[in-house]
Amino acid sequence: MKVIVLPGWTAKNKKWKDEVCGFLNAKGLEAIGIDWKHWGLGSDQMDFGYELNRLANLVSQNPNCSIVAKSIGTVLIAATLNDRKLQVHKLVLCGVPIKTSDQEGKKYLGELTKVNSSKIKIFQNYQDPYGSVTDLKSFFQGSSLKDNIMEMNRGDHEYPYFDEILAFLK
Repeated sequence: MKVIVLPGWTAKNKKWKDEVCGFLNAKGLEAIGIDWKHWGLGSDQMDFGYELNRLANLVSQNPNCSIVAKSIGTVLIAATLNDRKLQVHKLVLCGVPIKTSDQEGKKYLGELTKVNSSKIKIFQNYQDPYGSVTDLKSFFQGSSLKDNIMEMNRGDHEYPYFDEILAFLK
């Protein structure tokens, strides 16, 4: 199974992306990681439109792939699925940045409620500074997606839950 891995905003998330890809590849999956364009430019400004188009092309070239996304990657895949009406096999979201997302980002994240909830698993640290489990459950209140949020026992924005990710993808 092909899995596309989308990291968080800053270049320090490259390590997480590489670790997820390495783990999944070692377990027999075919993981492809994305490096955001702004990392190579030494910039902290993401070209959202560029990355949205690049992601849409990658997903459309890999039908029925699964996605593992962290932080801004969760917003990008939500936007891609909404805007392009693309389908994925399974969707793993880690550290959804609900506190720091602007209105447009929250609109895209809200569109995830239209995806079959059995295809989505959300790993959220109970005190993630970008959005706690409580924040996220409140955001998805009234949606079956609320039940797919796994409360993880960390108070940061790190997501080393590779075994849990693999278990859901299989």
